[in-house]
Amino acid sequence: MHIDKNKRTMNIAFFTECWDPQINGVITSIKNLEFELLNRGYNTFIFAPQHNNYHDTQSTIFRQRAIKYYFQPEFNFASMFIHKALKKAKEWNIQLIHSHTEFSMGVVAARVASSLNIPHIFTFHTLWEYYSHYFFWDVFPRSTFRWILSLLYKIPHYFIVPSRKIKTYLEDIMRINGVIEIIPTGLHLDHFYDYKITARDRTAFREKYGIGKTDNVMIFVGRMGREKSIDILIQGLPFIIKNHPDIKLLLIGGGPAVAELKKYARSLAVEKHVIFCGYMPWQDIPLAYKSSDIFVNASTSETQGLVTIEAMASGLPAIVKNDITNLEIINNGKHGLVFNDSQEFAEKVHSLFSQAPLRNELHKKSLTASQKYTVQEFGRRTQEFYGNVFKDFYKKNTIL
Repeated sequence: MHIDKNKRTMNIAFFTECWDPQINGVITSIKNLEFELLNRGYNTFIFAPQHNNYHDTQSTIFRQRAIKYYFQPEFNFASMFIHKALKKAKEWNIQLIHSHTEFSMGVVAARVASSLNIPHIFTFHTLWEYYSHYFFWDVFPRSTFRWILSLLYKIPHYFIVPSRKIKTYLEDIMRINGVIEIIPTGLHLDHFYDYKITARDRTAFREKYGIGKTDNVMIFVGRMGREKSIDILIQGLPFIIKNHPDIKLLLIGGGPAVAELKKYARSLAVEKHVIFCGYMPWQDIPLAYKSSDIFVNASTSETQGLVTIEAMASGLPAIVKNDITNLEIINNGKHGLVFNDSQEFAEKVHSLFSQAPLRNELHKKSLTASQKYTVQEFGRRTQEFYGNVFKDFYKKNTIL
């Protein structure tokens, strides 16, 4: 294939395991990148599994035949036969493949890239070791699951990772020797920076969920799954209530652990202090953040911590579990507070709610820390990496 190095337009294919009508962080990340690349003159095309009874309105989306994934019905498992996908990639003159999954569509991406002899970049979105309980009834030990993943990670030519934590993971644990570029996922943070809320808006939101005007509100947004360690937040409530009887823990999101978490809250007699909101439209999330007082996150399974960044862009002080990804966001504790267990979590919450100057200071620092995660910076750095990949790939393959 001949590529005009002076021509700005490039045809890029995104291969993903999930797309509309699903809603999750990976899809948000891909759409943010797609938006920014389109603004920069690139053509983007989506290759995703079929979803029954759902029809795309865009002509730039290809659907691979798929079946429901038995162990997690919200996902579809795509066929790994590449004939139709390869035909469509040729028709669209795809010049670079950027996959966002390790699994069935990731394998399809690799085979199409090999057939066309074009570069294959993989973006690492999820630390699947922390999600092994969703696969095959959790019968495989983590070591076996890690070995399977290591085989999949040896397939792509190049990697984009969102943090140092994942780069270290690929190099030291998965033994990947390829080119690994750290590019934090970009977010449309103006949606949070510019969102205006009145006292009436705040009161109305709180009343909707049974929260009083003067209640202290901790918020977490994300999937209600075991890997998010939400039980640690609930575990800390009995200690917090002693000093702050008006405390509320607002949990926004759905997932398989909701019933288990509700049961756990009842067992600790704190169910009146835990509010499960379920899924909430993205456009309403800024209202939820700005109607709350602090953001809390006990997860150590994050590759980047997008919801923490969104909360900080809303001006919320953040209290996060001690983990390299969380520390990277809050600048090793300079822009937020860190805890190791439920007791320390309770202490950090108390320190924030009992010290208004500290709360105000972290409000300002949250806004500052979030600014390096804008979608514009994400697009610029990805575009730059694409250029470096082309030079490296075709130098090695002596095509140009």
